[in-house]
Amino acid sequence: MASTKLELFQKRRMRVRNKLKAVNVGKLRLSVHRSNKNISVQLIDDLRGVTLASASTLEKDLGLVGKNNVEAAAKIGATIAERAKAAVAGKVLKLSLGYSHDIDYAIPAGVTITTPRPTEVVVVGIDKQVVGQTAAEIREYRGPEPYKGKGVKYSDEFIFRKEGKKK
Repeated sequence: MASTKLELFQKRRMRVRNKLKAVNVGKLRLSVHRSNKNISVQLIDDLRGVTLASASTLEKDLGLVGKNNVEAAAKIGATIAERAKAAVAGKVLKLSLGYSHDIDYAIPAGVTITTPRPTEVVVVGIDKQVVGQTAAEIREYRGPEPYKGKGVKYSDEFIFRKEGKKK
């Protein structure tokens, strides 16, 4: 048995990866890595071999440095769930807008859509008319409402808030 430690590791890695591909057909995999100091989570699509969303306690915007593991785990779980809600999968944008079902929006040709944050969708393209039309179609699913300010709005748009019912 002349196998080196590296060859054995790679053989085991490929065996596990192939088993996961066979079992997780059409499903996403949640990979969690926990060390003594940090927790990191990834949502992985094994068929395409891409990471759809990830979160870690090392991210500065989460503010989890020095927190205990129970608080950090809860915060990481909530963060990965939010990031997975608005994920771009191939040519489909998956929107979770508070309805009983998620909305799958087919991305038109010539437009690139990215989701840097779970509540932010960036539409980019060469043709200004197609980009504007795409943004308007996404906004139609749940337009902004004046009482709570919820809904899909443009980044530079101001929503006039109305006062609620008086008691």
